[in-house]
Amino acid sequence: MANNSYIPNKEKDRRDFAVNMANAIRNDLIKYGVSQGVFDDLDAKVTGLVDKMTASEVAQDAAQAATAAKEMAMKAMLTALRITAQIIQNYPEITPDLLEAAGLPVHDTIPTPVVLYTPEALTAVANDKGESHLDWKAGENKPRTMYAVEGKISPATEFSLIDVVTKTGYIHKEQTPGVRVSYRVRAKKDEEVSSASNVATVYEEG
Repeated sequence: MANNSYIPNKEKDRRDFAVNMANAIRNDLIKYGVSQGVFDDLDAKVTGLVDKMTASEVAQDAAQAATAAKEMAMKAMLTALRITAQIIQNYPEITPDLLEAAGLPVHDTIPTPVVLYTPEALTAVANDKGESHLDWKAGENKPRTMYAVEGKISPATEFSLIDVVTKTGYIHKEQTPGVRVSYRVRAKKDEEVSSASNVATVYEEG
């Protein structure tokens, strides 16, 4: 069986190898023991391959050039698009309908008011270290809502502010064990507060 290991692996090397062989035997077919028919078939196949590979290389070069031209056109278009969009967005008389029609974002110039909801399920548990552990549920309040913790320490009759926190839990420290304290919690934003939660009391008087 003939050994084909002499044929290169790369396409261009195979093409060059075939062209060289065809040129080498073209005028010495008898010396090479090759019939005219065999040579003509080889020569036609080599010529066909050369033509196709040349066309492919030209097409690849054209495709690369077309891709580069497309990318340049895209950059130029984006620059013009951003300039135009900025002009439109800065135009004092532009309306939300026109912005929406042009596919541009419509910004809410009137902030959506924050609704404060009543905190739920407040519990309070005291220990012998003078600490009252408070826990409650946010209810419908959003994360990072602030909460005003209020307390009424005996013998006071009115609630007063203890602290403002963003968690749904609080430890009221440095209290006197056995002294009755009632707690309630309100959601808070700036000067606005929600209605008060349920009241939770430690050292409930029996």
